[in-house]
Amino acid sequence: GGVAPGGTGVGIAGGRPKLPLKLRPRPDEIKPVDPNAPLEVDANGDRILSKATVRREIWLHSGTIPFKKLKNNFNIKTPERKKKLLNFCKELCTSRKDPIEGHMMVLKQHYQK
Repeated sequence: GGVAPGGTGVGIAGGRPKLPLKLRPRPDEIKPVDPNAPLEVDANGDRILSKATVRREIWLHSGTIPFKKLKNNFNIKTPERKKKLLNFCKELCTSRKDPIEGHMMVLKQHYQK
């Protein structure tokens, strides 16, 4: 293998400084979704808001769900819960604008199993 024209002979790994281990984003162990898991609710009767529960809800809707429906399913009424949901959605999903449904949350590929 030769050096590419205009190249330095240094590969991508050598040309870019590596992030220290503690700064690199490390995804948690991604477990398959359990479709038979029971709904978890807190003391107020609202569904528990976690990355796993949000992922499961979107997965049960074939990987795509309108954001409004997701908000309703988790009974989002307070700004704190909405911020938490948005943070989970940013990590788990990409957003797509649909002319009829509005903002659609689409599960990222590595969360679809």
